[in-house]
Formats: sequence, C-alpha cells, structure tokens
Amino acid sequence: MKTGLFPDKKLLTTILVLIVFGWIMSFSASLGSTGSYSYFFKQSFFIVSGLGVGLWVLKKPVSFFKENSPFFYGATLVLLILVFLPVIGHSAGGATRWVNFILFKFQPSEMMKLTMILFMAGFLIRQKEDIRKPRLGLLKTLVIVALPGALLMFETDLGATIIITATAFAMLFAAGSYLKELAVIFVTFATSFGIFIYGGSC
Repeated sequence: MKTGLFPDKKLLTTILVLIVFGWIMSFSASLGSTGSYSYFFKQSFFIVSGLGVGLWVLKKPVSFFKENSPFFYGATLVLLILVFLPVIGHSAGGATRWVNFILFKFQPSEMMKLTMILFMAGFLIRQKEDIRKPRLGLLKTLVIVALPGALLMFETDLGATIIITATAFAMLFAAGSYLKELAVIFVTFATSFGIFIYGGSC
C-alpha cells in the first residue's frame, strides 16, 4: 500500500505558495543585506531537496516506514549524540543543538519529532498487548521517551523535549492505555519541567 496517490490539492497549493513566498522574501532580504546570491542558491537547493524527499516518501509503501522505524529512531539518537562531539557539534546562542555537515547545519531534534511519531506508531502495533498492561506499556514508553529526552535536555532544548514527550504519550493514550497512569506520568513530567524552568530562572 502506498502512502498516498496524490496529496490534497488545496494543502499542496498552500504549501507551494508559502514556499515560493518565503523563497522570494529570503532572496530579497539576503540580496539587500549582503549583495550576494549565495543565500538564494542555498535556499533553492534546500527547497528542491525537500520536494524531492517529499516525492520519495509519497512513493514509498507504509510498510517501509513501519519496518524501518527502529532504524530511523536509532539513527536520530546517534545524531543527537554527535551534537556534543567537538568539531562535529555546533553551538550558537549558548545552546548546542546542531550537527555541522560543513555545507549546512542540521538540528537532530527536529528530525526526532517526526521519528518519534513513526517509532511510536510501529511500537504500538508491535506491542498492542503490552500497552493494555498499564505498567509495562508505560515503562517501555518511558524508556523510548527518556533516551532522546535526556539528550535534548543536555542541549537545553526544552521546547523539543516537551513536544516529543507529549506526542509519545498522546499516541499511547489514543492506543488504549489507562488514563489514571497517564495522568500520574503527566503530573510527574509537568512538575519536573516546572522545577527545571524555575531553577533556570533563579
């Protein structure tokens, strides 16, 4: 089964209009401030690459992403670790969140937002019996979330940590896990984030 025959025309049109608008604005701003076409060509490369990847995803069967979701998850974890290595990792504004690929800087936390959805979807299918057992299902989910969560917290990327954690537990809840156990986990994470934020502001 393919991921889709053709994307929704209205949504696709909106995306393309936004891409073209952003492309023109970034070209105008960069040319006015630097007098160079380098940003224009760089942005064009990223747009073409993104559209190419989108077409590749559209042509792939759903089973491909289900079967390879553990690989995507593991590869993203490796990228999150590479962020902290000298030369490879890149820091800016007091945060270390990027991998330096020389031609461009890549932020693995953005990839993890998508990877977590793919991996959790596959996990919920493979572990459909365990997720009905509150403690076992939650324990496995905690491990899945804790690994990237700990790395993201060391990067001081609180926003990405919250989004990824909330996404994983929302999917667990939708799959049929118990509300009481999820409520306990939610309160625990909310308290931890609150303490982290308060401690950082002191």
